[in-house]
Amino acid sequence: MRSPGAACFEPRGRNVVKKSIVSFAGAVVLWGGVSGAGADVVLEWNEQVLQTIRQNGDFELSSPGWVSRYAAIVFVSMYDAVNSIARTHEPFVGFEECPAGTSKEAAAATAAYRALTQMFQLPVDLAQFNALYAAQMAAIPDGPEKLAGVALGMACADACLAARMGDGSTDYVEYVSGVGPGHWVPTFPDYTGPWGPHWAAVTPWCMTSGDQFRPATGPFGYSDMTSLLASPEWAADYEDVLTNGAIFSLTRTEDETIAAIYWANDRNGTFKPPGHLLHITQVIAEDRGNTLEENARLFALVALGMADAGIAAWDAKYATDIDLWRPITAIWAGDDDGNPATVGDPSWLGLSYDPAYLIFTPPFPAWVSGHATFGAVHAAIVRNFYGTDAITFTATSDDTPGYWRTFHSLEAAARENGRSRIWLGVHYQVDVDDGFDMGTAIGDYVSSGFLRRLGDLDGNGLVDGADLGLLLGAWGSKDPAADLDRDGTVTGADLGILLGNWG
Repeated sequence: MRSPGAACFEPRGRNVVKKSIVSFAGAVVLWGGVSGAGADVVLEWNEQVLQTIRQNGDFELSSPGWVSRYAAIVFVSMYDAVNSIARTHEPFVGFEECPAGTSKEAAAATAAYRALTQMFQLPVDLAQFNALYAAQMAAIPDGPEKLAGVALGMACADACLAARMGDGSTDYVEYVSGVGPGHWVPTFPDYTGPWGPHWAAVTPWCMTSGDQFRPATGPFGYSDMTSLLASPEWAADYEDVLTNGAIFSLTRTEDETIAAIYWANDRNGTFKPPGHLLHITQVIAEDRGNTLEENARLFALVALGMADAGIAAWDAKYATDIDLWRPITAIWAGDDDGNPATVGDPSWLGLSYDPAYLIFTPPFPAWVSGHATFGAVHAAIVRNFYGTDAITFTATSDDTPGYWRTFHSLEAAARENGRSRIWLGVHYQVDVDDGFDMGTAIGDYVSSGFLRRLGDLDGNGLVDGADLGLLLGAWGSKDPAADLDRDGTVTGADLGILLGNWG
């Protein structure tokens, strides 16, 4: 895979002219376009993010790590812009100052536009960004509120982009696989080298480190490859994918075959696994009638969780002793893994090798499953946002256009997302189970510790007497948790914010 070779401020394309704030704001006043009145700018930019992923899949957006990173930059920028006006919740990068009456729509739209145009500058991308932004800005009345929103959105996007400079995402390293049975090697048919061994060391967004939620031991509790391959648990997972993941499986149902392809989105030209979850987030948000402020926070939380999910999953894949081989490698060499219960089949192919679909195995180790980790993070964050797992939704997929699938709970969708990788023939159930557990922990951690309502100092979801006691106990100090206005000291201004969010 080609290296992007650029930090997050460096665009794709040539002859780029960066606009100043003055010229940028002036253009807003002059632009026309189709009115977007009544539309939610967060949801409109989510659709554009998905389209950008599809269009750039042959470059860095071929990988879930890059997809989740770029999405986090966009949605965090939008959230900080909207929240700098509302100031009801904690910022992520920080509050930016703005006058009273600043347009939230202009701020959010500009933040997304600024972030995307700094990260992607191919003509097809810029044409779409410009058209959407022009339509959104034309629907906002001209005046100082609009211009203040433009300045605020630019400041928040630039702050987020600056915060991610030097985060390790471009620090590519050579990867040397372990030697012998069990260790990952490039797979048939193109034997593509490993993607993302450096991603385990990318600076997390919310986690304290990439290994914060790493499973305490390896698959099934085995921390070395020899013990793992000799175990009965390995033999059972091997048999599971051998039978249920085969291209012409006699045990996989038709519905399971459809589900395997529905959740895949491995191919370039699709919105990839994180994009699929952003699509589902939009379906749920539209069904539940979210406000602009709610969507800004929901999408930022989901994007933050998925960005950390990518780092955590790749930590397990590359920064542990279990760089587990993919099923096609394991089954072709099944007679040589030291386990008498596994029978090799050099002719075996998984469903992912169906010529009508993909002919592909992901170019990185199997343990843990990225799909399962992303899916569990998403389910946990959306569950915590709405306070229930029992959310029914119907969503489509880029890999099954025109086909819609209905789920009656977030966990059910996440579980099927993970299990689909066995039906596709590219993972083992232990990859899915450990990824699900890790993703759930990350999602709960992000939900409880970030973008909380200002004044909710004890993290219980309410601003009440307990929080008041904590703030008064920190009075006059520099306690960052109680310094709600981020001015460096806990004062009456912070008390006012807490009382404004009471209950």
